[in-house]
Amino acid sequence: MTANAAALGLNTLTFVVDDQGITIAGGPRRGPNDDQGAGVVDKVWGNCGDKIVFTIVNKSTQVQKVTIPPVEIVPSHKFEPRAKPFPLTSGQHTIVLKPGDTGTITVVVKPHEHFDFKSFPAKGMTYKFTVYSNEHFLDPDLEINP
Repeated sequence: MTANAAALGLNTLTFVVDDQGITIAGGPRRGPNDDQGAGVVDKVWGNCGDKIVFTIVNKSTQVQKVTIPPVEIVPSHKFEPRAKPFPLTSGQHTIVLKPGDTGTITVVVKPHEHFDFKSFPAKGMTYKFTVYSNEHFLDPDLEINP
């Protein structure tokens, strides 16, 4: 992806928590290369140095503690072992929501210098991460673009 993820609205992802589990609002999204048949993916995109915003909607009947542990944000297998771990510089990683509440978790992608894009033929690097909500979890992808 050559365009800025924020400009395309791809640097945000909304999770819905209910009594059955946690899902991505609207279902999986299409990638920035839809016209090339990229398909549907559970993914959020972020450019180096930009913010990524996760919105969480609690539709359950109980208080939900939603966490995205930074230590569990790991390179996708196709980028191991060359991709550097810990792609985020800062941000909030946990939020507690009462039933019916909506909140956000905001993180910041490390600057371009952290990533070794010269070693990869791809235009970005994919990381796996886990979102936990009480006893439920979901494993979407985080795509980092130069």
